[in-house]
Amino acid sequence: MKRFIIFSLIWLVLANISFGQSKIVFGVKPGSTINSAYLGLKMNNLVPFFGIDVLGISASGKYSDENEDQYDDYYGNTRVFRNIETEEFSGSALLIIPHFGAKLFIGAKDVRPYILGNIFFSIPSVSADAESKDESWEYENGQLVDHDIEIDSDKLEDRTKDMIKDVLSFWGVTLGFGAEYFFSDHFSLGGEYGIRLLFNKIEYSDEDHSSDGANSSYTEKWEGETSANLKISYAAVTLNYYF
Repeated sequence: MKRFIIFSLIWLVLANISFGQSKIVFGVKPGSTINSAYLGLKMNNLVPFFGIDVLGISASGKYSDENEDQYDDYYGNTRVFRNIETEEFSGSALLIIPHFGAKLFIGAKDVRPYILGNIFFSIPSVSADAESKDESWEYENGQLVDHDIEIDSDKLEDRTKDMIKDVLSFWGVTLGFGAEYFFSDHFSLGGEYGIRLLFNKIEYSDEDHSSDGANSSYTEKWEGETSANLKISYAAVTLNYYF
């Protein structure tokens, strides 16, 4: 990610030096989830740009079960057994989605149509934790005689984490067209329509081996591949600032 940001900034600086008449451009698409904002450089009718979007989700939960048992034993003592079981979990997933692209204006009037295209990809991060606690008390005639507590903690296994990352890893392209109305040399309002194509491919393999240590052994290998494509059309209003 650091390399992506550094490369993008160097690219803009060098392009600005090479094209003396260029302008820095910042644009937003209110309501868009992917490719919602960009920073670019206007070089005559061409505007190369880049941006970063962030998607995140988190969840947590807690469950508890409490019970109490009271009785009188053979010797006339009042015994009370109390138990509380609790389970807690939390998890989160974060997607960082950088994108590169270019917009080409057609014409030089106040209303300027354009075509655009970009590529984007996801960088996922996932985590999950769970904790269970089993706590019990024993009382005799109102006096505590025994107390026990067991706590177990679990984290998401690396193999499971990698599988989730594979599902959330994708790349895609955007193709679209639109027009901007320039209120001045520094601000424009536009409309845009296009289609986004998302691609995902998951490859997995595993191996199972067993042996009795003497004359026989067993080995099983399996592998698979799953591909998914998604096509989404979109329409957006754009706000663009030229510096």
